[in-house]
Amino acid sequence: MNKKIILFSFLLCMGVGSAAQEWRGAVQRAWRTAQKAGRSLGKDGEYKAACQTALQLEAVEKAFTRGSRAWFYKNYYSHVEFPLGKSSSCALANGWAVRSNQKNIANRIWWEHRARLLQKHKEELLKNLRMLPLGDGEKWVSLIPPQSKMIFIGEYHNQHIQYRVEDLLRAYREKYPTRQIILLTEFLPDSFPNFQLAYGIPHAYLNYFREFLEFYDIQFAGLEEETFLLDHTHLPVSGPIGNSAAGFSARNAHWERRIKNWRKLYPRAVFFIYAGNNHVAYEYPGALSQNFKDSFVISFVPLPLRFEPELYYSRELFHAFTQGTFFRQGVLAWKSSRFARLAGFDMQILLRPEHLER
Repeated sequence: MNKKIILFSFLLCMGVGSAAQEWRGAVQRAWRTAQKAGRSLGKDGEYKAACQTALQLEAVEKAFTRGSRAWFYKNYYSHVEFPLGKSSSCALANGWAVRSNQKNIANRIWWEHRARLLQKHKEELLKNLRMLPLGDGEKWVSLIPPQSKMIFIGEYHNQHIQYRVEDLLRAYREKYPTRQIILLTEFLPDSFPNFQLAYGIPHAYLNYFREFLEFYDIQFAGLEEETFLLDHTHLPVSGPIGNSAAGFSARNAHWERRIKNWRKLYPRAVFFIYAGNNHVAYEYPGALSQNFKDSFVISFVPLPLRFEPELYYSRELFHAFTQGTFFRQGVLAWKSSRFARLAGFDMQILLRPEHLER
């Protein structure tokens, strides 16, 4: 099939709604990348370009792992995207692969900078660390500055972690009974400017507390573009395109715009942004929390059944840096928000498996 026909058909299926700008734009950029490669590299140009950028990313990765921060790159490796295939049906995926590899090269430079800052400020960082008992929702809420209006909740999609998120929200409502609280989440499609209802059909991941939200008068809505939810493009490494570096960037860009729309509409409300940790934690390139000066990031981390440090803390920047020294049940917080931004979170709640059940 002619590539232009494939492109036209794909964009036609995506629709033209105003809420779809970011994802549609990202798809168009991936197509342009594929077409440019075809013109400059000839037959199978998209495939060749994806191979080239994959090799470039591998070279950057290899160069950094030889440095003094090899401890970091042992665990924090880049996801190199290789081409899906040479046929015309793979052109779009290969365009995504090129853009994701280019993005990951920039991300790798970002991580190197973060690792250097951690090394430079290690002594100050650890002096400012507060290690507290686990406590409960009331204790966690007491650590949130009363003036905070942008509270990011990051977690790892553990099947029971939601119960502890519920504890936090309940305690917050009980402490501030008159505040308007709005929960925005990746687990529902974008419905701006309308809130969603508890008796609707939310993402299965929200079934555990949809009635709770209504009972405690917490309004909620989704952030995810519907055109993204309908996009079934896959890559060999990331799987669904939304998990790739380029996909993540497009999703976060839309979420940021939507959050700002909601804030403008409800300037006095307190917003909880509930998503995966790598969307919201300060240390991730392009994280949502970096775009709001009044952010407060809470990270829920489930601990493993058996303590196997490198397996479980390897993707946590602070715990990789400290080699798991503080990777145990309890609450981590900081005396200064400056160090929160450096470590990646304002408060981290680490939970053993028995504390994830109801």
